[in-house]
Amino acid sequence: MEWRRMVGKETDLIIPAGEARAFTVRKGQILRIIALEGEQCCDATFFNANDHRETFHAWYSYSFNCKEGIGNALHLQKLYSKPPFERVMLTVVEDTVRNHFVICGGRCSKGIYRLRDGAEGHRNCQDNLAEAIAPYGLGAHEVPDVFNIFMNAGVDERGLMYIRPPLSKRGDRLDLRAEMDVLCAVSACPDDLSVCNNHKAKPLGIEIFGAA
Repeated sequence: MEWRRMVGKETDLIIPAGEARAFTVRKGQILRIIALEGEQCCDATFFNANDHRETFHAWYSYSFNCKEGIGNALHLQKLYSKPPFERVMLTVVEDTVRNHFVICGGRCSKGIYRLRDGAEGHRNCQDNLAEAIAPYGLGAHEVPDVFNIFMNAGVDERGLMYIRPPLSKRGDRLDLRAEMDVLCAVSACPDDLSVCNNHKAKPLGIEIFGAA
């Protein structure tokens, strides 16, 4: 286990390249996700730690942030849960990149690598997240929408999705304040076959700090 105590911090975790971890962030605590090497992205998803039926939803977060004038297709201020809950799960308090694939909610899977690359059995974020949440009694079919953090992607004028090398640099971070007790699952994306991580999977840093 990669947990280490650090002065002034609750916890510190290194998620190895291409793997995922799950953990709980208590209401009022800050979750910091750090690009340790840069030019990397990650898939993170969130559950109400006390009611796993309430989960993060990408489109509602995008829509509500646009309507409130606090976000767009590249960055969010508030991460909302799906209907019928529609509550703020986490609030962004610092974002040094402000370039994420907000509107997607998807993640790489066996099928994506097979279709795109002809690769069989490639490690992927869907399986990573399913493995991470399994100890909490959750199955692969219960992996919800993800927040594609640091992912430099979008939709072009033809309506087609594009992916470009990430803009994240070493030490860039996203700080999220939990507005409820949140079960978080984070995958250090294993994609080494495309520009998604600029052809190299990289580790992520995780810090949890602040009042619980």
